[in-house]
Formats: sequence, C-alpha cells, structure tokens
Amino acid sequence: MPAPVPKKVRPKKKKMVLKVPPPPVEVPWHATHEHKALSHTDVDVVARVGVRVETEAGSMNAACKVRVETDLPVDSLLLHWGVVPRGARQDQWALPSPQNRPEGTKEYGDGKAVQTAMKKVSGGLASDFGYVELDMGAAPVGLRFCLKENGDKNRWFDNRGGDFYIKLPETTALSSQLYAGGPPVRASDAAGVANMDAATMAMGNAAVAALVGVDVDGAIAEMMRKAALALEAAKDAQKLSMEATEAAQEVPANREANTKARRLIAQAVIAKQNAEAAAVEAQSAADKAKAVRDAKFDDLAKVAQDAANEKANADKAKAAAAENDLKQTMEIDEETLKAWRDKSELMLTEQAVTRAGELETFAMEAQKQRIEEVERERIEMQRRAEEEIAARVKAAEEAAAAARLAAETRQEEERLRERAKIDLEKQLNAIKADDAVKADADLDVLASIEAKLLELQKQADAAAPPAPPTPAPTPTPAAPAAPKTPIPTGVNIAPPSTGVNIAPPVVYSDFSSLPPVAEVPEVVTTEVLQTQTQTETAVPPPARIGERVQQPTGTGQEILLQGFNWESCRVDGGRAWYQRVTTLAPKLKEMGITVIWLPPPTNSVSQEGYMPSDLYDLDSWYGSKEELKRCIDALHENGIKALGDAVLNHRCAQFQGPDGLWNRYGGKLDWDARAIVKDDPHFGGQGNHSSGDFFHAAPNVDHSQDFVKRDICTWMQWMQAEVGYDGWRLDYVRGFSGKHVADYMKATDVHFAVGEFWDTLAYNYDEPAYNQDDHRQRIVSWMDDADATAGAFDVTTKGILHAVFERQEYWRLADTEGKPPGVVGRWPSRAVTFIENHDTGSTQGHWRFPEGFEMQGYAYIMTHPGTPTIFWDHLFEWPELKQPLLDLIKLRKEVGIKCRSGVKILCAEQAVYAAEIFDEGENGEPLLIMKIGPNDWAPEDQTMWEYAMHGDQWCVWRRRRS
Repeated sequence: MPAPVPKKVRPKKKKMVLKVPPPPVEVPWHATHEHKALSHTDVDVVARVGVRVETEAGSMNAACKVRVETDLPVDSLLLHWGVVPRGARQDQWALPSPQNRPEGTKEYGDGKAVQTAMKKVSGGLASDFGYVELDMGAAPVGLRFCLKENGDKNRWFDNRGGDFYIKLPETTALSSQLYAGGPPVRASDAAGVANMDAATMAMGNAAVAALVGVDVDGAIAEMMRKAALALEAAKDAQKLSMEATEAAQEVPANREANTKARRLIAQAVIAKQNAEAAAVEAQSAADKAKAVRDAKFDDLAKVAQDAANEKANADKAKAAAAENDLKQTMEIDEETLKAWRDKSELMLTEQAVTRAGELETFAMEAQKQRIEEVERERIEMQRRAEEEIAARVKAAEEAAAAARLAAETRQEEERLRERAKIDLEKQLNAIKADDAVKADADLDVLASIEAKLLELQKQADAAAPPAPPTPAPTPTPAAPAAPKTPIPTGVNIAPPSTGVNIAPPVVYSDFSSLPPVAEVPEVVTTEVLQTQTQTETAVPPPARIGERVQQPTGTGQEILLQGFNWESCRVDGGRAWYQRVTTLAPKLKEMGITVIWLPPPTNSVSQEGYMPSDLYDLDSWYGSKEELKRCIDALHENGIKALGDAVLNHRCAQFQGPDGLWNRYGGKLDWDARAIVKDDPHFGGQGNHSSGDFFHAAPNVDHSQDFVKRDICTWMQWMQAEVGYDGWRLDYVRGFSGKHVADYMKATDVHFAVGEFWDTLAYNYDEPAYNQDDHRQRIVSWMDDADATAGAFDVTTKGILHAVFERQEYWRLADTEGKPPGVVGRWPSRAVTFIENHDTGSTQGHWRFPEGFEMQGYAYIMTHPGTPTIFWDHLFEWPELKQPLLDLIKLRKEVGIKCRSGVKILCAEQAVYAAEIFDEGENGEPLLIMKIGPNDWAPEDQTMWEYAMHGDQWCVWRRRRS
C-alpha cells in the first residue's frame, strides 16, 4: 500500500512591521478678530484670525502652546513671528529659541523674527483655512506676528497697520537651581479657558473668544470647522482606501498579502479610524449648533451629555488609531484581504465621505440661515434706530419752534414794557421840571408813576429766561476751545495771524546763541486786561543759560513717589485726582516723601494725558488748573517738591493740513508741519530728521527748529511760574536727543529732573543676557548728551531684578567688575531706581514686576544708592507693602543713605545676594548691610552690626548704636 501523501502545510503567517505616519492633531477653531485688510487689488478682503493658547497649569517649567489660524484666501501663507522676552517692552521683537521653532522655520533678514509656513486645510466650505502650531516654551511673555503671502505678490497682512500681539499667560519661574520653600511664579490653576480669558489679544484690543457658553455664532463657526476637518479626514481615508483596494486586487487569489498591500491597508485602517473620530466630533458640534439655534438653549444640558458620550466614542477611535500606530504592525488574514479585494471596505469610506458631505451641507445651510437672521436683526435695529432718530429730530424741532415762539413773545412783551417805561419816564421828568408848587400838586401822580416803573421792572425780571445749568464735562478728542485766561505778560506766543513770521526749517545748533524772542502785541479787551491783572502770574523774563537753579538730584537724599497710576484720571468719575493728592499732602510728609511726580497736566486726546494737544490748556482729566495750583501749594506747605510730567516728544495736531494729514496745531502754539520731523511719514512732517526713535501714535516734534525750542522753553517757564512745578519728569526721551533736554533744563529752574529712557535689554533668544553693559551705557550716554541736567530711570536695574527673581539667579546682581550691574553701578547720583510704574504695572501691566518679590525689589533699591521711587499703588493700595516700605524709608533717612553712596558687594551667588552700603564711596563710613534671597546669610562681625528689619527672604542690619 503506497504511503500517504503528506498534506501541504501552509506556512505560518508572519507579522509585518510597518511604519505609518502619525494621525494629524486637530485643535478647535476659535475666531478672535474680524480683520478687514485692503489688498493690492484695492478690494476689501474680510478674513478672520484665530488664536488658541494652552498652558500646563501648576507644573514646574510649564510650557505654553499657541495655535494661529486664518481663513485668508491665499494659497500659501507664512507666519512672520517673534517673541517678546521677559523684561522687554511689548512693542519689541526677538528671535525664538531654536528648539521652539517648527520644522522648516527660517530667520528673517532683520534678525528679530522668523517665518514659518502655515499648513493648508481644504474643506469645501465658504473658505479654506491655514494654521500653524507653536511651542512657546515657558520664557516669553508674548507673541508678535503678522501674515505674509509666500509668492510673487509678496503681500503682508497685519492688524490695522500694526502687529498682532498675543499676551501669554504667566508661567512658572525658571531656574538653573530649584530650591525648596521659595515662592515660584506659577500659571493660573485654571488651565486653558481661564488663561485665554485672562490673555488679552492686541487684535483691535479684542478679548479672546470664550471657549464655553451658548454663543450662536461661535457654535456655528465651530460646527463648520469640525465639518471641514471631518470631510478632509474622510477624503484622506477614501484616497488611502482606493490605493489599498487596488493593492489588494493585485494579490492573486489564495495568496498572502504582499508588503505593499499590508502597508497600504494599515495606513487606510488608521485613516478610517481618524475619519470616524472626526465625524463623531463634527456630529457633536452640529448637534450643539442645532440646539443653540433651534431649541433656544432649553436642551443644552442634554446636548452637553450627548457631546460627552460622543467625545468618549471619538477618543476610543483615536485611541485605536494611536494603538495601531504605536504597535506599527497589522496582521492581515484571508478574510480581511478579501474584504479589501471586493471593495467592501472602500464602500465604507465612501459612506463616510457622504456623511461628511451631509454635515457640510447642514453647516453651510445653518450658516446661511444665521447670516439671514443677523441681517434681519440688523435691518430691524436700523429701522428702530432711524425711528428713534426721527422722533428725536421731531422733538428737537418742536422744542426749537416753541423756544422761538417764546423768544418772540418775550421780545414783544419787552418792547411794550420799554415803550410804557419811556412814556412814564417822560411824565416823571415833566413833573420834576415844573416849579415846586405844581410839583406839590402832582405828588400823587409822581408816586403812581414810580409804582408803575417798579412793577414793569418786576415783570421784566420774571420774564427773563433762566440760565442753563452748567453741563458736566465729557471726554472728547476734539480740539478744545481757547482758554479764557489770557496770556500773561512776558509769554511771547504768536497769535494765529498772517503777520507773524515763523523761522524756516533750520538745524538748531546752539540755543544760547538764539536771538531774543520778539515781543508780540497783545490784543485783549479792557475787561480781559483787568482779569489778567487780578488772576495771572507774570512769567519772569527768560534767564540766560546758567542763571537758573540746576539741582537735578535735589538734596541727594530724596524719596520720590509716583503720585498716580493709569486709572487716576477716572477716579470718582474723573477730574478728582488733584483734590485727592491735596488732601493727602500732610500724610505724604509723615511718610517721608520728599518729591512727588504728578501726572501730565495738559489737555490731551487720551484721558491719561500722554497724547497732549493744547499745552496751555491745563484743565485735564485729573482736575482743573486751579485745583492743580492748590495741590502744589499744599505739597509745598508740607515740604514736598512737585514734578511736572512733560510730554515733549510728540504732540497731537488739531487740524488737517493741505495734504490732508493731521499736522496743523491750534491753541497758542499754532505750529504747522515744519514742527514735525521729516522722516515721520504718517504726518507729512517738513522739519529736519529725527534725533531719536519714533513714537508712531502722534506727530513727533522736531526740537531742532528754533521756533519750536523757543516756544517749549517759554511754555515750561510759564508752567513753573503759573502752577509752581519744581522740576520735571520727561516722557519718552528716546525720541529726541539729550542735547535738546539740556537746553530745556537750563532754561528752567530744576530742583529734580528724571527722564524715561526705556530701552530693550539684551537677550540670548528668550533668555536675558548676563552682560547688560550696552543697555546701561545707552542710558548713561543720553544723560551725557543732556549735560547731566537730568537723571534717568534705571531700567537696567529693573530688568536685571526681573531676571533675578524669575530665574532665581541672584549672581546677576554683580557685573563683571563686581559692581551693581545697572545705572546705579555706573552713575549712581543720576540713577532713579524703581520696580513699577503706571506703564509696567497698574492696569496696563506692560512689564509687571515678578509677583511675590516686590518687597525684595524694594529692599534692594531702598538700601542702595540712586534715588528710589515708590509706586502709588504699592503705598496706598497694597496693604501688605505699606508698613515695610515706611520702615525702609525711615531707616534710609536715619542711617543717611544718599544717591552718591557707595556699594561693596559681599556675596552674589545662585540663591543669595548681600551688600554693604557706605556714606560716600567704598572708603566712606559704613551705614548698613542688606541681603536678599532664599539662602541664609548674615554679617560675620556681629559686634559691629545689629538687626534692623526683615521680611520674606530679605533682611537689613545697621551699625550698632552706642
């Protein structure tokens, strides 16, 4: 019997290891700004820019991620972006760290920005959209960007002529050595939504759209985006399924799937799972949009629950896709191969495309209905507004007609009374002219006439219309009316007449060589002249340079208070701040304040005062001119000097010039375009080139013009004589040369002066550089140009303190020479130190001091040389800071620290800084020792030093008293 033939054994199927691409990460769209840009084709293009900000709340070194989306109808877009490092102004750009740049990012030519290609998503809806995702890390405080078309047109899309600015949420403190027990600065405990609400978008000053709630437009927009993503995923799945089906059909019957078929089928399966997840999320968004639109929010709770269930299903589908991708294997048996070969799987993907298409149709119809609904609402609102306006116009016309009738009636009655009065007076005169005998006979007639005259006068008084009530002041950017108070004698301001010759634009060289100001005849009425004599203070004639008081550092032991914050102009409804400071003057004296910096006093387009227009109009949102004078008088009675905030860099024009640009001024300084620097393109300046940086919001003044400098000097002299300022705080002095400042200071009496030279520190990408010598030198050079007639705010020291506390790196408080690294270490007598002001803190928060470290900052500046500045909020609105600040003021005065005192750094390590302060230089008498930082430190010689005071991570010792 023949041996049995052995059956063929099918070889065991082997698993193929296949690498498949990861599924795309989908982030919801959140529209934050309807941006309207004028393209090069002169066609208005309406596009949306959306931003999503996510943070890892509460974790050390928490990272921040940002997604930017736009539906600009451009095929290829670049995101032109940069970061705002900690310690920099918000209008500055810096390169992001290389590790935070998406793949393919290239540096732009100016070395301050990079460009990243935006990914395109095509959905077949009203418009496609592009997006890019950025990992911002934990260091930057903001993102600046604009959009650029990539191609031949090379068009730019920005935010109404400026950049888009995204303020990033506060993240945890960075440190090269973490320590226990320190108070790190952390992100908010509420992740995502709360942080986005807190982050204000600079896109037209709009807030980030809320991610929760029942906003109809937001729900429809979300539904459309989900539908677009679902359709995109379904098309991808269909394409891969077609390729997988073709590959399966190429495999002969009864044969195992080859490598190509396995790879394509694996990719198609993952694409199908992603499409299913996208479809579930799109359906959930559609259900919510339908509920919001139709159910009027009654069943939102049910929709929310359904959405949660559907999200769980979507998460399962995504998890399955991720699991397949993680394993990178897929076993394909005979049945699976057959299903792909006979197009069964392909039919499922076609059904998914159909489903996504239905969602797309529903979304488009919902959007169309919403647009029609909004248009109907707009038309109805417009109709109601027109009816209301018509009613108001009719009422006004009726009131005007009634007023005219009443006026005509009063005029007629007055005419009749006047005629009767004349007749009676004639009779009275005739009686008085007769002889005494006849007069005695007419005594009764005389009495009757006088009684009638008295009655006529009473009727006239009763018929006179009442005086209208004084209207409450309202803010307006319109040009103010000319002041009622005349120009005092000695202030030579040319009236707006054609007879005044203004010098042509010339480069100013030496103010001391200027010809004297020509006297201009004053054209005033007798009544005005009498008022002038009674109320105005005459300005002393301009003194020659060198004859004025020049004490820019004051006594050398001043304590400066910034006497306002960004909201002071709105306190108690506005115009009440001078009264508040007047009331507090005796208390300020008790606190030890010797100099106060008052807010800008002039009429301004902005309530805060930093957009001045008519410099001689001193009625501002802080109060009237008379209230300002009383305020300064009260300060002087308590031994406190008052600084005027002089905004000299720019001035808002009241009228348009012949070129249609706003470059003609009103008021007493009626300048024209020659007073504006010629390289300021927005305002058509016809002066000389600028000697500094630009302030783009208003015309930049050309200080090199003879007539401009003469007018400003005269105005500053008038300010001192009229209201009593003792010195100046000079705004934005980066905008013009310090040489001009020297001329202004030498033309006035200066008992204290400080300029705001706010420049950006040096950074290694988003990390502050250790060496800030160049930054410090720019401030010192400006003071040199000003001939030392004014000090400067020590911005360098503030920036380094930020880095010290944010990164816990106290070694930064010693420069390469072992001295303080700010201006206080180079020119201490002219350094005005501070940790916060109305720009950096208050409600603006452009560069807020690290939270929780304020007293360490004050412990540093109050014990070191320079003139320390205390911010109003910290003294009057932060109860926990008030008493420590008062104690430090008292100690500084008792031990005798001056602006010229010396410093010897005893320790500058990772977690502690200590220094000894001397009377005059390091060879003077020792005054005190201070330390800040989490590590322990104390003076070695306990017989020489005694404890004075301390706070959280700071301590001060003074010399033992006998």
